[in-house]
This record gives sequence, structure tokens and C-alpha cells, in this order.
Amino acid sequence: MITVTGVLVTPLNQPINTNIRITAQSSNETVTGTEGITTTDSSGNYNFNLLNGTFLVELFLDDEYVQGISVLVDNTVPSTIDLPSLLENYVVII
Repeated sequence: MITVTGVLVTPLNQPINTNIRITAQSSNETVTGTEGITTTDSSGNYNFNLLNGTFLVELFLDDEYVQGISVLVDNTVPSTIDLPSLLENYVVII
């Protein structure tokens, strides 16, 4: 399990208050297709845990969820990581 924590900001360093939807795509530790939603606070802070597996990560922007990115969480991912690093470094093609 890893902890994803940090602050979500725009390129102009303004906080983003939004929902982050996580959908399990493949995992021995959770049911495939189940989803969870976490919300950043007014300062853009977020904090959530992910078990090992493959997950689709989507952000709710402009009244819709934008195209998601699939990430692989395994023993190569640091136990604590921010969302941009997870999305940039642990992408998996499904």
C-alpha cells in the first residue's frame, strides 16, 4: 500500500479544489471496477491510500472527469508519493 499526498495546483500555483476518482482495473487486493472518490480541500491538499494493483486516476475539471491515466502500484513505487509523480512515473498501458 502507498500513500498519495500533496497539493494540486494550476500552472499559476493556484490551488485546485476538485474530485479525484480512482477505479480499480486490476488488483489482487480489491475488486476490479470498484471506484473511490476523494476531494481536495480549498487549498488543493489531498491524501489517500492505494493498494497494489492497476488503477485509473481521473480528475473532475470543468464539470466532467477528464481522460484518466492508468498507473501501476507495486513494490517499485515509493510508500509516499505525490499525484504528479505517480502519474508521470508509473503509467501503464492497458
